[in-house]
Amino acid sequence: MEILFEQHGNTGIYNFNGTIADRCENDLKDLLIQAIHRMDRAVLNFKNVTKIDEKCRNLLKTAYCTSLRLRNPLILTNVPKVYLPDLFNCNLQTDADLSGSIKLLSRKKSNYVKSNERR
Repeated sequence: MEILFEQHGNTGIYNFNGTIADRCENDLKDLLIQAIHRMDRAVLNFKNVTKIDEKCRNLLKTAYCTSLRLRNPLILTNVPKVYLPDLFNCNLQTDADLSGSIKLLSRKKSNYVKSNERR
């Protein structure tokens, strides 16, 4: 998994490339924490993603549902159709419990690839 980051004002665009697999789980979690807590608007672009494994799909779903609950929704674009039902099926009460279990609401530094940073 490679993530290229672009910033336009207070909007962060995270461009994902390749396979998103459990070996990238910690980096993905750190990125999602930053996207939710440090950006006014965060766009996750999956245009060049070839596969998202189940563990990472669950993490993305939890992050998306958490962002809805916090009223700062992540914008997910170009998600492969096969993953749409998994990612956008939020039960906000249940998913709020999940977010606590993975400590998604804690703030951590992320070490993903930064590219084309603009202000």
